[in-house]
Amino acid sequence: MADLLQIVLTTLFYVIGLGVIGLVFLWILGASLDRSSENRACRVCGCTERRACPGGCYWVDEDLCSACIGARRPPREGMFR
Repeated sequence: MADLLQIVLTTLFYVIGLGVIGLVFLWILGASLDRSSENRACRVCGCTERRACPGGCYWVDEDLCSACIGARRPPREGMFR
């Protein structure tokens, strides 16, 4: 019986330990992903995650927002650049 208890406790120790390590890894990975999106800016108007276009926008490419799709013109007056 003591051997079974030792096996169960050892297994729980490793499972909980690996779970904590996994959570820490995911937290670190998530933090680095958040930081990389802070530097993201639209190549046309210069909007960012924190300063969207007037009326709102979303990302359609790594460096292009939805408000600037098809834009082949210089940035509009009043935009961020």
